[in-house]
Order: sequence, then structure tokens, then C-alpha cells
Amino acid sequence: MMFSNLRLSQPPATQPNNNKPQQQQILAAQQHHNSSPLPTQVHAAMFFAPSPPDIKAPPHSPTKSSLSLSTTSPQPDALALAVAQTIPSELILHIFKYVTTTRDLRNCLLACRAWCHCGVELFWHKPVFYNPYPLVRMICVLGLVNPTFPYALFVRRLNLSNLSEDVSDSILARLAGCERLERITLAGCRKLTDSGLCKLLEGGTVVQTVVGDDNATPPNSTTTIAIPQGALVPGCGATLIAMDLSDLTELTDVAILAIAERCPRLQGLNLSN
Repeated sequence: MMFSNLRLSQPPATQPNNNKPQQQQILAAQQHHNSSPLPTQVHAAMFFAPSPPDIKAPPHSPTKSSLSLSTTSPQPDALALAVAQTIPSELILHIFKYVTTTRDLRNCLLACRAWCHCGVELFWHKPVFYNPYPLVRMICVLGLVNPTFPYALFVRRLNLSNLSEDVSDSILARLAGCERLERITLAGCRKLTDSGLCKLLEGGTVVQTVVGDDNATPPNSTTTIAIPQGALVPGCGATLIAMDLSDLTELTDVAILAIAERCPRLQGLNLSN
């Protein structure tokens, strides 16, 4: 018949999945290519990944670049010191107005030469004494032959009332070199007499050294005042503005007359008790 040669089409039989071995072969081939020194594929990560690290030197051995930087670039302390030296003296003095303690001011003087020159006068302007030993050391510095600074000219105010039991005529005579002294407080210094006060105001020649009380200084320390014998002390009467001589029972009219003659700028005088 005409339709005898026609065959009904049937769906192909399901073939077994033979692609799995091929996939394994492809993966094995990719792994082999990836492990080869020349990659067959270019990935974006190759452009952004960091390069393999070079051999690094031990931490304790500086490299050549670090040595060159350390020898050429200044240290931070050197930079700060250079900046501190370039500040104008007016600004340095303005900064010192906010330094309220003696310890901080002393540290400022050690910063650099410019700060020392601006602050040394402030450091000596009004010395404070709570025991005799600092006073003896100050007098030793005032007696130096070639001091670094004219320390005696920096002293403007002296308050020795805390050392009333230790201040004597010989010690007071050594303060006559403070030619710019403006105010002095000697309240309660009962050992003072006319002789010591007149030498303070008039000056004169030092004929003897002074040895302080051994009990007033630390042990094994000398208290000899280092002013050469025969040194001329100018006196500070011409610059005094105020004096507190209360409770000085040994003063007589001789001291009062010396004050009237030697202190033309005197504005305040306390002679109570």
C-alpha cells in the first residue's frame, strides 16, 4: 500500500548521560592550565592583586631608603626648636604671662637661647624664700665675677619676712648689689641693726665673708658667701620705692636718717612696732 512504507515516528529513547566524564576531563584540563606558569585566561584580579612581596630585610637592619631619609630629614625635636627660636620676643613675653609657677618658668628657660634671654629676668624678678639655703645660694650667684647674666640687676622685689630669724646685717649687706631693687620687706627681722641697713642703702666695700648658720642648710654643705673681699657694692637706696621695716626693734635714728638721705624715690615706709 501506499502507506506501507510509512512508519510511525516514535520518540527517541533516552540516552544515558555520558557528559559527566567529559566534564571531569574539562575541569582537569582547566586545573592543569591554571597550574601552568603561563595562564591561558586573563582575569581582572591579575591587574589589581598586589605583586608578590620581595625579600624583606630583618626589622633591626634599616634599608637604604630609610637610612637616606633618617640622615636628611630633621627630627621633630629639632623642628620644634627651630620654630621656638623664630618667635618674636614680644610674643615670648606674652606667653610667659600665662606661666604661673616657678617650675614651669624654669622649664621654659631651658627650651632654647631666645626663651632664656626673655625669661631670665622674670625668673629673678621676685625670688621667694622659705628657708635660708636658697637665699645663701642666690647671694653666691650674685657674687660671681663673670656671671652669664647680670642677675643682680634683675632683682626688683625681696621679701625676707619668712627668714626673720636668719637674716643678719652681714647677709643684708650682700644684697646691696641689687641696684634696681624697688621693694624690700624685712618685717620681723629682729637681728638687723643700723649697720646692715645702712650698707644695704649706701653700699661700700665688703671686708669679710659671711658664714651662715650650719643648722639652716642641708648637712655637709658650705654656706660661705662667695663675694671677694674688697669688692665694691654700689647700694640700692636710689631705686627703692617701698620698705617694710616693721618689728625691727634694733633700729635707731641713724637708720632713719640714712633712709631719708639715700632713698629719694621712696614712697612707702612701714616702721610700726
